[in-house]
Amino acid sequence: MDTSSQQSASSCDNSTSNKEKSSDIKTTNDKSNVDFSERTGEEDFTLIVEGEKLFVSKAVLALASPVFDRMFQSDFREKDQSELTLPGKNVSEVQEFLRFIYPGVSECISDENVYKLLPLAEEYQVTSLKAKCERFLISRLNKELPADDTKMMLQTAAIYNMEDLINKFCEELPEQSARDVISEEIPLPTMAIINILGKVMGRLERIREKNTWLEGIYKYTTSGHSREVQQIIERNLRVYKDWKCQSLYLRLNCDDLMKEHVPQTKQFKFLDINANLTMSLYKRGDGYYGDDQSIIIDILFDEDTIKQSKVKLHGRFVIRNMIDAVNTYKSTFQMEFQPSILKQSAEMKNSHVVFDVRAGYLYYGVTDAEVHLLAKREEVKQTISSN
Repeated sequence: MDTSSQQSASSCDNSTSNKEKSSDIKTTNDKSNVDFSERTGEEDFTLIVEGEKLFVSKAVLALASPVFDRMFQSDFREKDQSELTLPGKNVSEVQEFLRFIYPGVSECISDENVYKLLPLAEEYQVTSLKAKCERFLISRLNKELPADDTKMMLQTAAIYNMEDLINKFCEELPEQSARDVISEEIPLPTMAIINILGKVMGRLERIREKNTWLEGIYKYTTSGHSREVQQIIERNLRVYKDWKCQSLYLRLNCDDLMKEHVPQTKQFKFLDINANLTMSLYKRGDGYYGDDQSIIIDILFDEDTIKQSKVKLHGRFVIRNMIDAVNTYKSTFQMEFQPSILKQSAEMKNSHVVFDVRAGYLYYGVTDAEVHLLAKREEVKQTISSN
């Protein structure tokens, strides 16, 4: 890890009390230079690493490591041997490893030793040491960590199957591009890549849903308003906390609506329910621009998909004025659906102004309408009547 740009971090077990930590520090200071190169009288086994002899106790090795424990069983040749050569190992790293598994010679995990200890902890199945290393890496994971260090940490988590570290990575760094972490430079196991991408995509999906909800509340609240509505937004965020949002956009042919009474229809899906929205015109009085004219909104939910549900729906209908935003036409409505009530209608009153070419809503006989919907679905319990 990049220790030149930040102070070296170290971690003793966080669960250790202050009193125990003081004791550990004292013990560490007293024995931190133990290198196992001399006999004290209790050693009955020798590890040979890079030609150097390290004197150890079979009992300590067997207690700390299932691998050593099996070596010293009757079925293995190491049982009757007094020494064992460890090819390919680094003597200083093995000494560091021994200091961690020997009682009373413990050290703290640090940037300098964590990546040296992990391979030995994994090979010799010292789960307690591996867990300490993972906890240390989790404590080091943050948004300020350099990308190269993050990649190394992630590769380590994948190689040594550190699920907690991978989970923490996905939680703490959701904005970091998966492409920047998963690269050919640092190969990762295929299953690790699938797992990481799955978690990142899941996180992104939750963020997308949250943003959609916030956008829906914002549109529902602010559509048609030209003044500051911060307090209204905050209140609605509380009221509609568990509701879902969706916005529909329709291009209305006003000549068809007025002259021929041709409905404008849009199919959509909301709360996993198939639905249809239809806009039509209801006109009272005489003349092309009737003084009492309303747009009627009909919403029909599909019977097969609503099933045993009740849906509360709040809507805001908006047509924006292309000349003066202050004159934006807006109207709100509320509906409730259940298996026995699949269709609801709402009247957008005083909408005659929308069809007046002088008012600024029409452009060559066409206008754009917005319908912002908020809805909450509740299951309806079936009641069984007894005769």
